[in-house]
Amino acid sequence: MSELKQYMILYRMDNEVLIDPWGYKVMAEDYVHAEEQFYNAEPDAEILWIVETDNYSDALEDYYNNGED
Repeated sequence: MSELKQYMILYRMDNEVLIDPWGYKVMAEDYVHAEEQFYNAEPDAEILWIVETDNYSDALEDYYNNGED
């Protein structure tokens, strides 16, 4: 088993319009494992961004600088 790392997943529900997306913190082996765990908890959500951090503010900054369309 690989070492677990902390990931922050930014998401929204049902195409809701948000100022900032919701955040979900998870411990996982990699991005795929983090996504899998997230969808087990929130099957109807839409993932917007996944980043290796435990800090919501850092994840938002990364999303707005690198990921938002």
